[in-house]
Amino acid sequence: MISVFQTDPYQAIAAAREILPADAELMVDVNCPWSVTDAIAHAKALHPLNLGWLEEPVWPPDDLAGLAEVRKQGTRIAAGENAAGVKGFIEHFEHGAIDVAQPSVSKVGGITAMLQVFALAKQYHVHVVPHCFYYGAGLMATAQLVATLDESVSLEVPYIQWQEALYPQLNFTPQMTLPETPGLGFEPSPVVLKKYLISSQTLSLNAEVTHA
Repeated sequence: MISVFQTDPYQAIAAAREILPADAELMVDVNCPWSVTDAIAHAKALHPLNLGWLEEPVWPPDDLAGLAEVRKQGTRIAAGENAAGVKGFIEHFEHGAIDVAQPSVSKVGGITAMLQVFALAKQYHVHVVPHCFYYGAGLMATAQLVATLDESVSLEVPYIQWQEALYPQLNFTPQMTLPETPGLGFEPSPVVLKKYLISSQTLSLNAEVTHA
């Protein structure tokens, strides 16, 4: 997937499409830059490039009627990282605004809300590819959720080469092996934490318990 911030992104996207293998899928995230009128024009221009999806083409991102109009141009539309919880996704589905739902576990309301969105998307015949542009527990929660979906769904990873990985799964390879420990499996290295610690403070809580 590529992110594009240009006013007219066609040349950059077309160049990416040209150098990719014919069977490679190209997804484009434009980060909510356009009016509905401009987004429709861009979607028409980009349609011959056969994009996997065009992500968040409209400002503001909650203009669902506008997204639905852009979607009518034949380019698949992805959105949802800015949706207002499960209710926000219901509104996306009912407006026919998206082909690909992108719930974010850290924004939508946690794992329970994510599973609700998964179930709703299935009812509305909308594909789900979770949004995940962060690390730590959020990344591990998303990885666990992606593992429950179809094998064609990949985990979004903001790719950075870390000098020292805070936890093993940050050493990204084409496939991530989920840990077998309980919970999310997020276990930060105490050695790395200690090495980069600037300051710390320990708090203690003394609670007085009274019985009625």
